[in-house]
Formats: sequence, C-alpha cells, structure tokens
Amino acid sequence: MQCVLCGKTAAEAKIDLFPLSPQVRNMLLRLFGIDPDEALTYHGVCHPCLLLPVDERNELAENAIESEEDEFRRALISKALDADKN
Repeated sequence: MQCVLCGKTAAEAKIDLFPLSPQVRNMLLRLFGIDPDEALTYHGVCHPCLLLPVDERNELAENAIESEEDEFRRALISKALDADKN
C-alpha cells in the first residue's frame, strides 16, 4: 500500500485506506459500479500525512493531483478533497 499524498509505503509508515466520505463511496458505486474498498486497496493516506495541519495536507493533495498521470485517480483525490472540505 502507498500513501497518495507523500508516496510512503506501508513498510515506511502506517497507512489507512484512502479516506472517502460515505457520499463519495456511494457515488463511485452508483455511477461507476466501483467498490472503493476493492479499487483503492493499494492506496491510502499514511498517519504522518493525516496528522499534518489541514493546509499542509491539502497542499500535498493538490501536488498529488497535479503529478498524477491517471485521470481516474486524479478525480478520486479531487472528490475526496472536496468532500473533506464540507
């Protein structure tokens, strides 16, 4: 498993599954037939990143979105970030 924000692996830090709000989980399942627990098994957010102040964590998320080549994953990160702000 790898942190989507900083790139650390599970060997380097404790990582929780990618935090998605219930609304985003339902949307992924309803619109795309994607079970986020299955689809995002290899990506999450490490505890050091979760402990960062919100502004720093959001900056890492924005950088991850910009550097991510996979459009689908960029959209997932963006939606999770937007859900976190609400």
